[in-house]
Amino acid sequence: MVKNRYRVEGSICEAYIIKEISTFNSHYFQPNVQTRLNKATRNDDGGEVDAPDGCLSIFLHLGRPSGEMNGRYLSDKEWDAARIYVLLNCEEIQQFIPIFEAELKRNSENISLKEIDKETNSRFANWFEAYVTNNISDERLRDLASGPYKWVQTWPQYFTNGYRFHTLSHGSNKSTMNSGVCIKGTTWNDYESDYYGLLSEVIQLEYSNPTKKRTTLVLFKCDWFDPTMGRGCKVHNQYGLIDINHKKRFSSYAYEPFVLAEQAQQVYFAEYPSKKKDSIDWWAVCKIKARNQIDSPNIQYQEDDNLPPIIPNITDDLDSLRHENGELEIHEVENKTGEIDREHDINAIESDEEIEESDFELSEDEGDEQSDENFETDESEDNDFLLQFLF
Repeated sequence: MVKNRYRVEGSICEAYIIKEISTFNSHYFQPNVQTRLNKATRNDDGGEVDAPDGCLSIFLHLGRPSGEMNGRYLSDKEWDAARIYVLLNCEEIQQFIPIFEAELKRNSENISLKEIDKETNSRFANWFEAYVTNNISDERLRDLASGPYKWVQTWPQYFTNGYRFHTLSHGSNKSTMNSGVCIKGTTWNDYESDYYGLLSEVIQLEYSNPTKKRTTLVLFKCDWFDPTMGRGCKVHNQYGLIDINHKKRFSSYAYEPFVLAEQAQQVYFAEYPSKKKDSIDWWAVCKIKARNQIDSPNIQYQEDDNLPPIIPNITDDLDSLRHENGELEIHEVENKTGEIDREHDINAIESDEEIEESDFELSEDEGDEQSDENFETDESEDNDFLLQFLF
């Protein structure tokens, strides 16, 4: 704040000095004191999760809800969809999916991949619950297979992955749009496998926890647009720009409105200014970069280990030099001419120094004589020039 409007530069200097002092002093506060150095970012997701031993990976995702919390009951259709989605996206459950698919192929040899996918979405949850009950004693997997409680908590805002998400109803009267969601498909760089939608609800599920471990996770309930190319989605051939038809909705044999909150990326849907028939139904997709996060490629660098130095084995070299019929003979040679050579070298160095000094003195004398001759010639030339000018 500028207090002296007549001397604005003074207020700027004072503000800069205060900023430097506060930044310097913040290095000496305790870690629990919030300063400029450890201040949370704008879209802070809550930091690291305190993961207890033995907790499933599905419950370790970062995120922070915000706003007024409400509660409601899930319908049977919503509960089934949430249950199967959590199971299929849990890392510890992936090893059981091939067992279920192999059982389907044994019962029906000519079953197609589409039918396998359909059966997985409809029957895997019940099959897995029966399988772990009879064959597995891990209580964590049994609790996960039984499904979450139907009573859930909801929020209008959620922070994750460096984004701030708003539900569609919460952000309807705002000038900014934070309800656009993008989910990457199986192939990361393929536009056809991306799903776009609007966030309608933030739901927190809770599972039974007899071991008192962390058993809550957050799902995004979204209204998905049709990802079919040419009908609900189109991509510019040259620039890769994506358009979405907001009047076309995704329809599938399975009810799949939920995604894990940590899987979501934020996008913005922009309307075209033209009201022509071919553009009024289409929205341009603008992908948003997360705050305070940098996407870096996964480059594997070489690890420089502190390896011990390799010392050559001299005995091996000597063994290789030995004669086939005998050992090496080592003779010591006494250098009797060493002192004579040293005296000779010293005398040679002294003689060289005398020669260099004499050359230097000679060069100085020659330089003085040459400078005197040059001065005399210059003076005679000046006199001749003056005589010509006068006469």
